Amino acid sequence: MIKRKKKTRIKIYHKLIFKADPFYQSYWLAKFMNKFMLDGKKYVVEKAVNETFLHLKRKWGVKPLPVFLGIIIKFRPLLDLSLKRQGKQIKKIPSPLLPRRQAIVSLKWLTMAIKLNRAQTLRLRMRSEFFDLSENKKTALWKRLMDHLRDLEVNRLNHRFRWK
Repeated sequence: MIKRKKKTRIKIYHKLIFKADPFYQSYWLAKFMNKFMLDGKKYVVEKAVNETFLHLKRKWGVKPLPVFLGIIIKFRPLLDLSLKRQGKQIKKIPSPLLPRRQAIVSLKWLTMAIKLNRAQTLRLRMRSEFFDLSENKKTALWKRLMDHLRDLEVNRLNHRFRWK
């Protein structure tokens, strides 16, 4: 009886190539639109973002993309709570986030804040949220960041339990 060699299967992982927004050439804006998209209707979100950006440009005379990126940078979390098990207990331990993950969490919070806004249309919600955040008014995103910081402060004592 002849023994045959087992065929080794090569796993090929295809990296998803993510294209930047065609109009503003921004990776993070395209990611924001994809996170916000509902039922595959990307055109609705693109239209709302473009009208919001045009309104920012007309009313304030500033470039809208740096305002958007500034909001992402301003409201990003530097630490996150990861769950670690110690015996029967599960503890929340503050651990640092990578810069890319910080921006992704910030985008997630921004989409949540816009969805929680009570305005009638998506354009008005997005417009009011961007204006309020750029003027440092307290919004749902601001509240989310403060809740996150409070959770970190509560679990600060568990920092000594961090291990790999």
